[in-house]
Amino acid sequence: AEADVQAFFEQLDESKSGHISKDAWQRTMRDAHADTVLKSRGVAAGEEPVGGEAGSGGTGVNESEGTAPVGSVSDTIGALLVWNELTPRAGYEAFDADQDGKISLEDLRSGIAALSLPVADSTVEALHKSMDEKGDGLVEQDAWVRMLARAQTEDVLRSRGILP
Repeated sequence: AEADVQAFFEQLDESKSGHISKDAWQRTMRDAHADTVLKSRGVAAGEEPVGGEAGSGGTGVNESEGTAPVGSVSDTIGALLVWNELTPRAGYEAFDADQDGKISLEDLRSGIAALSLPVADSTVEALHKSMDEKGDGLVEQDAWVRMLARAQTEDVLRSRGILP
């Protein structure tokens, strides 16, 4: 495992200075499969992160379902956007798979699946319902932005060792 970590570090240390630039790290995170990223931080899909607490805002996994709770999912989505320097509005556009200006349940499912987040369908449905203010099956951009404004993004980034 130590040799793998060293090889990964050397790959990211483009200047061979013993430091990884923020650009190199962000590029790697954007290009990497989410499972690889999670495993590199000591987290396997469906498991509680190392040092995390089940059901704690953004850092744990609901052990009874083997999936992240609604708050944790929104926290994680917010953290992914922050880390990749995307605004909530840019994240909304990325999740709006059919580009119709609204996030349907299918759009949300597709976005979460693309991120390889360990989330049960019932949790995706609950998250979608919590943002569907009109009850028409669609999430409007303002509701998405409000959800992300409440997200505990720093807690998620800290739990992954990305922030001190």
